[in-house]
Amino acid sequence: MSTWTEMAKATRPPGTYGIDSDDLDRLLIERIARQDRTALQQLFERHCARVSGFFSGLVRDDEVIDQLTVDTFLTAWHSAANFDRRSPVSIWLLALGNCCVLRSIRAGRHQPDLGAGRIDDSGSQVRFDELSLAEWIHALSRLPIAQRVALELTYHLGHSCGEVAAIMGCSEAKVRLHVYFGRRKLYTLFAAAGQGCGCGGGTPPGASCGSAGSA
Repeated sequence: MSTWTEMAKATRPPGTYGIDSDDLDRLLIERIARQDRTALQQLFERHCARVSGFFSGLVRDDEVIDQLTVDTFLTAWHSAANFDRRSPVSIWLLALGNCCVLRSIRAGRHQPDLGAGRIDDSGSQVRFDELSLAEWIHALSRLPIAQRVALELTYHLGHSCGEVAAIMGCSEAKVRLHVYFGRRKLYTLFAAAGQGCGCGGGTPPGASCGSAGSA
């Protein structure tokens, strides 16, 4: 990803000062649809951290994170003409990133279990916000990909249920089910390891998708 970072410029595109951030993103998408490589570099600089941060909550391998990030922006390059202007560009990019993860798994390039390490602090009381990144990724690696993505978007990136639904291309009710059953699975895993994770049937602080009962 270093090559892309060197290509991207941190400066705001000329002539765009005073333009709303979302409007600026949409202008960049319009330019990308006309095959403007500079616009793609600028979009990359504006959203690279957010997109790679999404993958970093699912994958521990930096090379895989870099590849998925590049794949996402290449997909944006090829899909810009079909962009729906009603959608925030940031949500659209994460939706493309989710598609890249699913394509990667289907192609067998990256296996669903991309985590490593152990969760073995026996007897401690652990909540989601108390887990290290390594523990969080390892825990998510034990879940089906849809549950992993829903939990990552909800707890790590702080998206609302509606935003997660837009990114994953499903209903909000389906998102709530992914979150609910994913949290139940994590509870079972931590319980088997002798750990309480505080992630049973209720909704932990900061969650925005609610429980399955509210679907």
